[in-house]
Amino acid sequence: MGNCLKTERDNFAPKIFAALLIATVALTSACGPRQQAFHQMTDLEGVALPGGDIDPSVLENPKPLPVPVSAPPPIAPDLHARTEAVEQVPGQTLPRSEPLETATDVAAAESGAPTQLPEASPLPLDREESRLDQIRTRTTPGRIFDGIGRPRRDASKRLKERFGERLNQPLTRDKIPAEQLAKSQKIFREIQRAVDRNRGLQDDSLMFMTSAEAIGKSKRFESTGEPNRSGAWTIATEGTAKRHGFGNVPCAEFMSEVIRQAYARAGYELSADFSAKSGNALIWTGTASVTGLSKALFKAGWVPYSAHHFRPPVGAIMFHTVGLSPSHTYAAAGRDGLLIVDNGAPKGRDLRRTKVKTLNLMFHTGFFMLPPGITPLRWPDPSTPTS
Repeated sequence: MGNCLKTERDNFAPKIFAALLIATVALTSACGPRQQAFHQMTDLEGVALPGGDIDPSVLENPKPLPVPVSAPPPIAPDLHARTEAVEQVPGQTLPRSEPLETATDVAAAESGAPTQLPEASPLPLDREESRLDQIRTRTTPGRIFDGIGRPRRDASKRLKERFGERLNQPLTRDKIPAEQLAKSQKIFREIQRAVDRNRGLQDDSLMFMTSAEAIGKSKRFESTGEPNRSGAWTIATEGTAKRHGFGNVPCAEFMSEVIRQAYARAGYELSADFSAKSGNALIWTGTASVTGLSKALFKAGWVPYSAHHFRPPVGAIMFHTVGLSPSHTYAAAGRDGLLIVDNGAPKGRDLRRTKVKTLNLMFHTGFFMLPPGITPLRWPDPSTPTS
């Protein structure tokens, strides 16, 4: 009897070890792959197309919108017509419906002044590809955003631990020199040019170029320090991240490239705000991680804002939760951050059409950062409908 118990005990220990091993593997798989380089988060559901975009039919498997039996034939769009207001879903208010070009337009729209669009503003040729027309009347995922598109989760306590008293403290006109304000406005306007998707991708040269050209321009920047002016997505993903061995996690490098190119197009020296001497050089060796990027921006004077309390304008650099690796970073592309641009969707992604599990994994925006002097608007009272 004693020998039987001994044998049973001997056999039991390996079984426990095997069970624990299986459980560990299961948990690791559920949490996603652990990155060896920079510990960023991979776009687990990203399916690359030749243009570098995400195929929404593969990513989201959307169902076609119902077509009325007596639907009239399609009408050719008036290329010079102003975009109509967004159709409201009963019981659901959506963020602003008109495309806003600059921070000035945003402020004017929120103050009640009419937003003036150019007389000739043709609809984007890739609008059907981006599927923004079908997205306009879709509601926001209720567990993630409230009725006006604000993230429900408030990470202010943890953000205060990261950023201290500078959290949610804008540098208004009376607190910043006029020259610095003008500089921030010009740079931010160039970031907006690259990532604004309110009317789809308007200038694909700011995002894409051939892989060979991107590799050459990436090498040139690393040797000379001279930022590029176009092809941000291809340079970041193909030219830099893939070449240096972190091609599966290029989100922070993509945002860094967008910022570097904005400085170049605006006519300002990148080294004035980002340098090795200051400990925040905007180059992959220091900012290829989400945490590294947020620290570099913070040292350059960029201001962090809670996404629960402030509305991210087009061009804001946003961060999943509190931006500590593993995490994700992306740019606000419209609709108060419900349209975004990231390494997986350089042509734009609508978070209202994204699976909740993906939102929780990568797009649960905790905060965003803006250059000094660029002041965001606060969210309105959620009980007050907005148009």
